[in-house]
Amino acid sequence: MTGLTANQLARVDGLLDELLDLPAESRTSVLDRKCTDDPEDIPPGTRIGAWRILRRIGRDGVGVVYEAERDPAAFVSNARERVR
Repeated sequence: MTGLTANQLARVDGLLDELLDLPAESRTSVLDRKCTDDPEDIPPGTRIGAWRILRRIGRDGVGVVYEAERDPAAFVSNARERVR
């Protein structure tokens, strides 16, 4: 499985640093302005958290739309139960 490319990670890191320095109420508008260009295509098989990209579906008014599936191997949950 692959992750984000070095360019994608650098872009995310830079945006996050910039956004965290801003007041919370300004972050959305700055992020919208910074992310209006077409993103690099995310190749099938790329994992983002517990999700694996299957294919690019298209583009809508918000951005690029991908079909993804949750990777059960990447999702681990612990629980505690009390039995009386």
